[in-house]
Amino acid sequence: MEGRRSIAFDSLDRVMPEVDRLRAGHAASGRWTLGQILHHLASSIKLIVEGDHPLAGPIDPEMARRFEIRRRRFLSSGRFLDGVAIPLPSLVPPFDADAGAGSESLRSALARFRESDGPFPSHPVFGPMSKDDWDAFHRLHCAHHLGVVRPIMAEGANS
Repeated sequence: MEGRRSIAFDSLDRVMPEVDRLRAGHAASGRWTLGQILHHLASSIKLIVEGDHPLAGPIDPEMARRFEIRRRRFLSSGRFLDGVAIPLPSLVPPFDADAGAGSESLRSALARFRESDGPFPSHPVFGPMSKDDWDAFHRLHCAHHLGVVRPIMAEGANS
């Protein structure tokens, strides 16, 4: 996507400082506002922590092998692809999502994820995932969406 920043988070602890920086002044180049992005990210993390994942279920050994290959490829790629369909309607943000509310919701979801020991649900494409796998997934997911938002320095602010 044109206008995407190349950002990466080596820890989920780095996400909220970036969100706070963007909330101080930003320009979004994607189809979603910052509020919609934050709502989407918070919703996806809450879904994992709450453990009531509608796409989880038993898998056969052959499917488990395919999931493992996909998961390894995805996590080692270090990025999300643009244009991937959202797997659940609950992850589509409302048109009028507020950045302030989304920021606090994301902060809360990240704290809940840090404190959770699981069990964690399977991913619909990558299958069963450990907490470390979900941590890496969420870091990539946050970087993917926040990468379409550029910080803008306020007038008079020092570089």
